[in-house]
Amino acid sequence: MRRRRLDVYRNSPAWPGKNIAWRSELARYDHCLAAAARMLDMPGIDPEGGPLTPEARAVLEDRLAVAGLDVLGDIPRPIGDVFEDD
Repeated sequence: MRRRRLDVYRNSPAWPGKNIAWRSELARYDHCLAAAARMLDMPGIDPEGGPLTPEARAVLEDRLAVAGLDVLGDIPRPIGDVFEDD
C-alpha cells in the first residue's frame, strides 16, 4: 500500500506540502522495508543513516519479493476471512 502511495505522490502534480508529505511517507516506507528484512533474517539496508537511494530501495524490494513478501501488492488475495472453511 505504501509503495503505491509513493508512486501516486511521485506522479501527481505539485500541491502545497507535497514534498514534505512525500519525504515523510518515503522515510516510513524505508523503515518498513528494513523492518521486514530484519524479521525475515535477511541482509537489509538500514535506513537509519538517511533515506535509501532508489537503487538500494529496489534491491531491498527485490530481496523481499524473493523471500515471498509482495511489496507492490500485485498478487491476488482471497476476499473475506482467510480462516473460513471452503
